[in-house]
Amino acid sequence: MAATDSTSSGISKLERLLNLTALLLATRRPLTVEQIGEQIAGYPAEPMSFRRQFERDKDELRQAGVPLELVTLSEWDEREVGSRIPPELYYLPDPELDPDERAALQFAMDAISLRGLEGSQRSDAGLKLELPPSEAMAPMADVSVSAEVGVLREAISSGQVVRFAYRSAMRTVEPHRLDYQNGRWYLTGRDLDKEAIRSFRVDRFDGSVDPGTPGSFEAPTSTRALRLEPWRFGDDPPTAVTLQIDRDHAPVVRDSFGPDAEWTERADGDVEVRCVVSGRRAFRTLVLSMLDHAVIVEPADVRDEFVTYLEGLAR
Repeated sequence: MAATDSTSSGISKLERLLNLTALLLATRRPLTVEQIGEQIAGYPAEPMSFRRQFERDKDELRQAGVPLELVTLSEWDEREVGSRIPPELYYLPDPELDPDERAALQFAMDAISLRGLEGSQRSDAGLKLELPPSEAMAPMADVSVSAEVGVLREAISSGQVVRFAYRSAMRTVEPHRLDYQNGRWYLTGRDLDKEAIRSFRVDRFDGSVDPGTPGSFEAPTSTRALRLEPWRFGDDPPTAVTLQIDRDHAPVVRDSFGPDAEWTERADGDVEVRCVVSGRRAFRTLVLSMLDHAVIVEPADVRDEFVTYLEGLAR
């Protein structure tokens, strides 16, 4: 078993789950436990500890709504099984936007200013949807973009293989897409050394990105973002948290909480959502994104921690 000890590798729980999901989505054949252990870092090296951790990870993915399947690999031995995630059950269908809906999406995209990129560089979503340019407007929000993100965006557009240091190891990757979630940029692409789809946090790159020759590869159109909620997969003790959300804002954020959140309509028309939080920092970012449309109801320590953070920002 070649699984890497999570302590020595420095791989977070969220990153391990992201990579496990990407691996099981990309595989054409179900993978055995041993094959998964050889390809995913962050697991204990001791075989029994690895298996226990892997079973816990499978349970968490299923609880998050990921359709992980177990497939019998041998007609003579039912114990010989492999794991996979069928892409057709995981990904959302094509939204098939009509012209008015596409125009509305373009308007929303134009409302976001990517600080750090040249104005001529449009978002990947806009390029893929071939949306028409809308009238100039003042941006309503700023998203900071590092030099590495700029290089990666150009590499995706030009089909350039990139090399970068990540957790003290050099990676050679075909970059397929960039996503911005909870204040961080994530790169998804094919790791050529691992021959598998992987996700990387851009702020954890060690140094600059070295792009290769344009036209070296063609990114698949089916590469999607991994839909894990970071606040569910942190290293903090799991805590049940209740949020009160304005009635008009609840439909906008409902998908952010995943399938296991419990929703209750209050007598005054507002909505309460109850969910389990294991990553408080990521959850704080989620609540902040709702501005004054949400209030933490309970528990008191999570509410007080959030208030203390806001008071620190005001100083």
